[in-house]
Amino acid sequence: MKVENIRVCHSALSDRVYAGKLNKKGDQWLSKKDVTNDFINCVLNRWVGFEQTITAPDGTEYEIRVKKKEPDNDSKPTTLRRSNDPDEEK
Repeated sequence: MKVENIRVCHSALSDRVYAGKLNKKGDQWLSKKDVTNDFINCVLNRWVGFEQTITAPDGTEYEIRVKKKEPDNDSKPTTLRRSNDPDEEK
């Protein structure tokens, strides 16, 4: 698969981020891989400690801000995996 043909999309149904190849109409996956954890790590690495306004193709502006939260003494660490992740090894 050529890099130019790879698309990244968010699934409203599963709330996951997928990368893969779409059909010519662009409305069905031909092949895909769940890249949610990679996507989240990229966002964290790019914006942690920063704030930026981004303009979408339709002209809508969004403010992106990522702030590292200090853990509470009583809180458990949070992982990026979900318990219903089909790719999770058991």
